[in-house]
Amino acid sequence: LKPLAQLTATVQAIARTRDYGKAVPVLANNEIGTLCEGFNDMMAQVRARDARITELALTDIDTGLPNRAALEDWLSARPGRGLTVATVVVNRFVNVRGAIGYALAEDLMAVLGRRLQDLAHGGIVARVSSDSLAVAYVVKDAAQAKSRAEGLARAAEADQTVAGFRIDVDVTVGYATVSAKAEAGIDELIRWSVIAVEQARNAGRRLGTFDAKAYGDPSRNLSLISDLKEALGNGEARLLLQPKIASTTGLVCGAEALMRWTSPTRGVVSPDLFIGMAEETGAIRDVTLWGLDSALAQGALLAEAGCPTPIALN
Repeated sequence: LKPLAQLTATVQAIARTRDYGKAVPVLANNEIGTLCEGFNDMMAQVRARDARITELALTDIDTGLPNRAALEDWLSARPGRGLTVATVVVNRFVNVRGAIGYALAEDLMAVLGRRLQDLAHGGIVARVSSDSLAVAYVVKDAAQAKSRAEGLARAAEADQTVAGFRIDVDVTVGYATVSAKAEAGIDELIRWSVIAVEQARNAGRRLGTFDAKAYGDPSRNLSLISDLKEALGNGEARLLLQPKIASTTGLVCGAEALMRWTSPTRGVVSPDLFIGMAEETGAIRDVTLWGLDSALAQGALLAEAGCPTPIALN
């Protein structure tokens, strides 16, 4: 009965610990031994299945590269200062995929990922979206973070050979680093690197680091739009007229309408801030209608006063 007792103990241990690596020693050359061998074979199949499930969970199926979950696992194991994520985005990837086909486009991302892995300095390269790869590594300082990101950009833009065809790739790289003053969670660090890509694109650059000051506070910006809509109706927003002078006569020949906003809680709000936010969120439609109404009203008052003046609205 000793083999049966060992088999029972092993099953109970597996149920308790979920450790499928345990095996039962085969101590008898009979039906009980056959049962133990069958149990060990079953455990081997379970281990192989679990390994395959884990591999699929951490791998991008189309390229064979690690996926975002694998990236997060790698970052979780290395918290602390100097942790850097660089996101490499293939510009106009949809156009590239339309030109060379889906299969070759996936091969292109796989080739690009393997090339960047050589520059990851022990880090990880993961496919995080259809057109993006993320490279995570640890650096000593900001200068090294920038240097490595520049190397990634150069390597990515070198000619790529896919299925015997040479393909030129144009990329934008954004990176973010955990510093002594700015601790970041894993999701936040990855998000910062993606934002850095957009910041670099907006500045017309191939490479950029996350600029927290330029990014601002999204929640505060969201409330800014709500406050702006209220300002349009409660008199906080004003339309000022800047005179246009004819250089030949020195006389006023028109005016340009300029919107200004003084908030009781925010103070004077720069037009560069609220106009840009209004354009990005769709609130510019309300601003436009308010501007037209205000300009027409002021134009009517000037005409009634005997000073008809053309007013220009940008």
